[in-house]
This record gives sequence, C-alpha cells and structure tokens, in this order.
Amino acid sequence: MLSLEVARIRDYYMILKLLKKHNRKSFEYYSNFNDNIFSYFITKNIYKIKRRERVVGLIICNFIKREVYFVPTVNIKIDFNDIYKLLVSNFKGYDFPFVYYGFDLINSLGIENQLAIIKNYKIMVNNISNLNFINSNIENLSVERMKITEQESLRVELQNKIFGNLINRKVLTVSEVIAEEKKKEFLKDLCFFLKYQDKYIGYGQIVINNEGYFLINFGILEEFRGKGYAKLFLSEILKNAKNYGVETLYLKVDNYNLKAIKLYEDLGFEELINVATIKIF
Repeated sequence: MLSLEVARIRDYYMILKLLKKHNRKSFEYYSNFNDNIFSYFITKNIYKIKRRERVVGLIICNFIKREVYFVPTVNIKIDFNDIYKLLVSNFKGYDFPFVYYGFDLINSLGIENQLAIIKNYKIMVNNISNLNFINSNIENLSVERMKITEQESLRVELQNKIFGNLINRKVLTVSEVIAEEKKKEFLKDLCFFLKYQDKYIGYGQIVINNEGYFLINFGILEEFRGKGYAKLFLSEILKNAKNYGVETLYLKVDNYNLKAIKLYEDLGFEELINVATIKIF
C-alpha cells in the first residue's frame, strides 16, 4: 500500500541523496525530470511516495504545465497501477509523461484502466555499419535523391497524401519545406523519393540533431503498401546513409503502428525506449 506525503525543506538533502544513488534507467518506467528540485520544495509541489515508512519514490507537480512526474528513488518494483491510483486520487486533470521499457506495459494498462493516452511512441536504433542489405533490384522500382530547390512541391504533395489520415499530423506546405532546408539539421544528400515506373510513390529522409541521425517522414502511398516496396525503399535509404558515413540511425514510431515496427525490426532496428503521456482523469 502506497501513501503520499508532502516533502518538507528538511527532506531536501535526504531526497538529493536518494536521487543520486540510483540510475533511473534501471527502472521499468519513470519520468524524465531534470529541473532543479529546490523550487518545488518551496512551493510544496514535491511529494514523497511511502511504502510503510520507506520513501520509494517522488511525485513532482508542475502546476504551470499541468504535468506530474514520477521519479523512483529505490531499486524495488512498484506496480504502475499503484502509481496511477495515487495520481488519480490527487492530480486529476494533469498530464503524466513518462518513459518505459516493453510494449506490454502500456498496452495492457490501456485495456485495464481505459487510459487517456495522449502520445505513445518508441525510439528505435540500428547500427547500420554492420548491416547486411537485401537485394533491392525490382523491375519498375527505383530510388531517387531529391533535387533540392526543384522538387519541394512534389515532396509536399506526397507527404500530405501519405500521412493525411493521421490526426496529429498537420498539412505540410512548400514554405515549411524551404524553411526546413535552411536548418543545420537538414541533410540535402539524404532525402529520397521512391518511384514506381513513372509515378512517385514514397518519400523518406535522414536528419541530424544533438541526439544523432534520425530517419523521418518515411512512408509510401497507401495503394502501394503490402507489396514489399517499403522494405526495399528503406534498405536503399540505409545503404545511402552508410555510404554517407552514418553508423547509428534512430527513428520514432507510434506504438500502435505494428506493421511499421515489424518493417523496422526486419531491417535491424531494435527498441531503445518508449515515451508516453497519459491524461489523469
């Protein structure tokens, strides 16, 4: 049985010691909280989670963002349902962002508790420097590098058709693409179209940020799915990335998109971590 207690100033150094003692990545789930916690003590927005008299974790409340964070402090298993019940009893209307390992956690909870899931995706990683590529020679199918300053309209048209049915995906414009091309993250040599005969049917690109190289905007038109074309297209993109000098490649994919996850796994991607946010109600 867990209980919640407001942390006092006198608890500050004890909690700091607990936070430094354990690596959060060894836990099954936790919130990525990196703020200075002292201000939360002042405003009484940090809570000790206690099992009997032992502090086993913290709940930190950001009333400006309307978010709550769970930070484990001891290396013992705490059932997610127990944490969720604490949040429901004390923080209704708040968002709860967290990371977790293993798809089964959020999948089973979504059924059991009817969670209001705001987002739920995984980050996958692939060491493409050691990857053996599949034979991608198929008649009528070709991959072309995007011609920057010439094919922006084509990219916009394709992306809007490919991702048009996604609720959280806004309509792309040419001006947004041109602005993207001016950013340091943009890699002009790693933007590709998939072509079937004379018809462009797919798009994908690789960008770079502080975390590394990421595959983004990858997809093909719906009427060409289920034919193995996406696998061949991705394989060609990975080949080009390897030749460019990319060794490790990351991507984000929604956890409900099981077909895409299977595709990425078939080409060597592995789950790194899952990221979710649920609404407490």
